[in-house]
Amino acid sequence: YALYWLLQRWGWDELAAWQLTSRGATLLFALAALPLLWRFWRAPRAQHAADLRLWGAASRLTLLYLVVAVTDVSVDQRLVWPLVLVALGAAGLSVLAVDNPAAPRFIGHFDDGNGVYAIAVMNQKRHLFLEKPPGVTAEQTRQMANCAEANGCISLVGFNRRYIPLMKLCRDRVRDRGGVVTQAMSSFYKWHAAGPYYNGAIDILSCDAVHAVDTLRFAGGDVARVVGEVSNQGMSFGTRFNALVQYESGGAGVLMTNWRVGGRVHQFELHGEGISCYCNPNTKAEIYVDGAAEPEVITTQEAAGSEENRVYYGFEAENRAFIDAVKTGQQPETCLRDAVKTMELVDAIYHNPL
Repeated sequence: YALYWLLQRWGWDELAAWQLTSRGATLLFALAALPLLWRFWRAPRAQHAADLRLWGAASRLTLLYLVVAVTDVSVDQRLVWPLVLVALGAAGLSVLAVDNPAAPRFIGHFDDGNGVYAIAVMNQKRHLFLEKPPGVTAEQTRQMANCAEANGCISLVGFNRRYIPLMKLCRDRVRDRGGVVTQAMSSFYKWHAAGPYYNGAIDILSCDAVHAVDTLRFAGGDVARVVGEVSNQGMSFGTRFNALVQYESGGAGVLMTNWRVGGRVHQFELHGEGISCYCNPNTKAEIYVDGAAEPEVITTQEAAGSEENRVYYGFEAENRAFIDAVKTGQQPETCLRDAVKTMELVDAIYHNPL
């Protein structure tokens, strides 16, 4: 305000003096604040609650200041304070959205694994949806599950195959015939010509083919015994992973994955008393019942009632499951504690060779 006062003493018009002062102050504020805001934007804010709060407060104050400055020099002066009140209201709402300790968080996939970031988030007592794999190892996943329970956090791991409507339909149809899946097959094939995943930070079975491992559990339930076969196929890291499992229900399951074949194919089989489902969740399922010569064919779009990939491939359903779990306080099907069993099965495939 000293500059504003001096400009008037030097003969400037009051409005012109105020405009120059406001614009100059805004420029100086931006030069000082923006580098600081950029620092917090680039920093790993999820690891520190204080950083999150400081970032939120700084960004809201910056927005509020700029709104006041711009309106003060560019609109009817009678509108300034109503606009300020609107900005303050928006800042208050953002406090509820950003600084609420229970506000859920979503974590994608990090090269060095999700564990350290997930635990940091849950230690803030925030509910968490995270991409697979949950942890790099079964032990890390177990500690993540312990952290979630200690902090009262809802967690969901993105094993989206379980949420594909066609997959759920096939399993329900088999169960309706006799209560259990007596035999299952889970396959996942790809052509991978590059090096080890993330320079060896994680293996293919734990990182990517884990979808097939988890779907094998989805099909037949928890596993009692397993024998595995792992091969490099000429590479310097594992690319072929096969397993035979016996379910606690008495049924049997087969895992077949290979990253050195012709291309991506992701298919499943679920068999029960007098029924067989051959399912490709990208396209369709063929269901044979009681020796029928021709199958019943159900497309993945028909099962989902939608032509959108986000719906028929389970992405919408897994997000809805997470939201509902947060609202009800009940853990979803693919919570971290359940994910421990999938990662333990990965370990068992390695540790129980043919």
